Amino acid sequence: MKKINCILMFVLGIVLCAGCADTAEPEERRSASKLPVISVEPSEEPEEKEESVEKPIALSDDEKKLFTDFIRERENYGFVLSEYDVPEKVDLSEVLYSGAGFGEPIPEEEIPLYLEATRNEFMDTDCLKFPQKSIDEFLQRKLGIRFDDLQRPFEWTYLSDTDSYYNMAGDTNYILLSCEEGSRQGDTYTLRFVPEDDWYPVFFSTETVVEETNDGYHFISNHILMEE
Repeated sequence: MKKINCILMFVLGIVLCAGCADTAEPEERRSASKLPVISVEPSEEPEEKEESVEKPIALSDDEKKLFTDFIRERENYGFVLSEYDVPEKVDLSEVLYSGAGFGEPIPEEEIPLYLEATRNEFMDTDCLKFPQKSIDEFLQRKLGIRFDDLQRPFEWTYLSDTDSYYNMAGDTNYILLSCEEGSRQGDTYTLRFVPEDDWYPVFFSTETVVEETNDGYHFISNHILMEE
């Protein structure tokens, strides 16, 4: 009898252990689903490499000759007659005063229109015509901007009938300049223009910055250096 009781108690113990195991299993699964959160500090961004700045290189004699020929062209000369830190602040009146290579004499049939607009009785000197379309194309080619981008007033006579500007002037204000020195830094050139000896007492020297493009050069800035 005692032997049978021992057997029953052994079986009962096995059943109870199995029950405990069944109830413990979901708890273990729940514990396993709650994994510890590990905070990861963001890695420091790699330091940006300092860009190497190209040092200015002095112009050779051939380059100075090239820019001497460049500034003596009518379409370039006017850009050294005013001061500006950015292309938009150039004085267009100075740029076009000498004709800029595309100004044309006023046609005979447009003279009456011009005289009426200016309230003059007759033409007392030469007068040049500049179509607005040509001005706009010229500024895009030489400055990389459009006519509407200009920040200085342009007060020449405008005729809506011809969509052109006109200026009457008795001289061309043209003086021979030479590139005395300069430097290149990448595509940017800083140039020093001086007048020929005959003009030195009445003219000035300039520091002119231009940038090389696929089509030539854009004028970036110009400063007049007054000599003592």
